[in-house]
Amino acid sequence: MSGVGILTKDYKITSTNSVVANCGQYGLALSQGGDYDFRHCTFANYWNYSSRQTPTLILNNYYEDINGSIVVNNLVNAYFGNCIIYGNVDEEIMLDKYPNSLVFNYKFDHCLIKTLLNTSDVNFYVDCKINSDPKFKDFSENDYELEQNSPAVNAGSTLINIPVDLNGKNRDSNPDIGAYEYVPD
Repeated sequence: MSGVGILTKDYKITSTNSVVANCGQYGLALSQGGDYDFRHCTFANYWNYSSRQTPTLILNNYYEDINGSIVVNNLVNAYFGNCIIYGNVDEEIMLDKYPNSLVFNYKFDHCLIKTLLNTSDVNFYVDCKINSDPKFKDFSENDYELEQNSPAVNAGSTLINIPVDLNGKNRDSNPDIGAYEYVPD
């Protein structure tokens, strides 16, 4: 995708076992607020057809209308459970909250994310792996399954009950982060 993988404007999405990869801009642009729930998803952006300057994920809660007025919408929820958000730029997450807006709710729960943001607040980041290479089998061939030594293996939350992965393989009692469960050959 030379543009955006998923672009929303004050929308509602529930997604499990999804992979969005290699976008010229954002992999996931959740703009102008909304309500989102992503579980066991892999957002991997290794776009190499030009120089990508945007992060894989942007969360935003406002826009400027045709009269130049700012319109703020609530980011009711942006939940990422057992997700990978990673790529080939230094910052893969952008939180674009309009100043003094009240509702901007997001949480990364047992995720593997590449970011320079302060991730110490447990209200927003729960047991996340920060800036650890997910060790995909071969992202250059669009293979986002995990290698045995991936830090995402057995690092997911057991409370996020998605019993099978994108390939239809059963998740074990210690689920992996991302859309694929590592299963030895």
